[in-house]
Amino acid sequence: MENENQRRLIANSLKALSIYLGRPALFRAFKNQYEVKYNYTSSEAVFKEMLASRIGFEEIANWLEKIKPLGWKYYFPAVFTALTGLRAGEAFRSLEIASHGLEGYYNPELSALEHFRFPDIFIRKTKNVYISFIGEKLKHAIEEYEKPISYVTFRRKLEKAGIKLMLKEARKAWASELRKKIPSEAVDLLQGRIPPSVFARHYYRPDLKEISRLVLETLKPLEARLL
Repeated sequence: MENENQRRLIANSLKALSIYLGRPALFRAFKNQYEVKYNYTSSEAVFKEMLASRIGFEEIANWLEKIKPLGWKYYFPAVFTALTGLRAGEAFRSLEIASHGLEGYYNPELSALEHFRFPDIFIRKTKNVYISFIGEKLKHAIEEYEKPISYVTFRRKLEKAGIKLMLKEARKAWASELRKKIPSEAVDLLQGRIPPSVFARHYYRPDLKEISRLVLETLKPLEARLL
């Protein structure tokens, strides 16, 4: 029987074919008839991943130490990703925008990068990101990082150096650590997820200044260690 990735690839291929043929309704009918749920991850798979992924800030900090000898232009994007919880592509695009100046991007009242101000870049159909809280040391480092590299360049450099890519693990560690201090709804919001629940969409209105304070307080020791 096909594993989860194979089922996803097959379903995505069928969907692409239906669009290419100009008959997207065919795929929708097929999906409904056979109850295809190719984006669904079973509870068992999630549980097994929880057992396998016990990586926290300490492990991420140790991984970053391996990158440090490669130079600041490679080290800093990884640090930025670890301190913001952004997806890899989002982090590198954020640094590219910031290299042109933080005016219109950084909100000093919230100590935040407001990604939502660049909807063409950060607001997509499925994976979005709206805001990231950053400490003063990180802000100054961003302002001094004038020649950002691409994610592809970063990934290839690590591959050449024989260093494992752990940006996804850094994002998970960030979420797990922040969940100790802020509600899961706030973690979802900061990682670009708006849950479909009635509460999240119609009633949850967080105090962003307080969330910012808690996030920066939690990240401060790691920020001081890395920068």
